[in-house]
Amino acid sequence: MIFKRQYTTNEERELLVNENKDKFLVEEMNIQEGNFLVFSDTKPIYIEIEEIKLENVLLKSQNQAITERADFIEDVVAEMAAQVYQ
Repeated sequence: MIFKRQYTTNEERELLVNENKDKFLVEEMNIQEGNFLVFSDTKPIYIEIEEIKLENVLLKSQNQAITERADFIEDVVAEMAAQVYQ
């Protein structure tokens, strides 16, 4: 659900933002009819996309670290095997 709230002062604006912390601020309108904040109960798609991009970067980093560790362990095992069979 999307809803719009009007404000006239910065104090009112801050109060509206604080009162609606459980919602997403999706738009601020400063038009001839007045100043409005638009809130939504559902997360906007652009926020979800940014979160997915950040998660993707994290997963790529984790994957790289796991790959490097596997390579290291493989090298250690090969070295141990060489020592055993000498």
